[in-house]
Amino acid sequence: MKKVAIIVDGQFLLHRIRDAQSSTQYPNLEDQYNFLTNLINSNDEELFRIFYYQGSPNKQTVDKPISKDKINFSESQINKYSSNLITELSNKDFVAMRLGDTFFRGWKLKNPVLEKIRKGIIKDTSKLTDDDFTPDF
Repeated sequence: MKKVAIIVDGQFLLHRIRDAQSSTQYPNLEDQYNFLTNLINSNDEELFRIFYYQGSPNKQTVDKPISKDKINFSESQINKYSSNLITELSNKDFVAMRLGDTFFRGWKLKNPVLEKIRKGIIKDTSKLTDDDFTPDF
């Protein structure tokens, strides 16, 4: 019997499952765990370990790009989801959680806004708002 290790980029997996489900919600923990453990379905393979790589949630407080109001990333939904995911998956059989650092690199324009600027639909960028930007991690 062959022992198999699965190496997972956690953030990539979250987005692909969400895309496959045509959902804006992140998948629940059991969906992810079941997906990963069911990758081994051969009679001659046995799961050794799932190495799950995930960036640790960013807990910085930064200024929004236009208004300069403060935003605390630790209060965001994705941050709460990621913290819970890390805790819960770490307690599952066969899972070895590996945490990396998540760095805030600034703000970037959201793709639809950037496309409108490129096409000339938005000409006056001084009218952009905080909602036109997304954090770049």
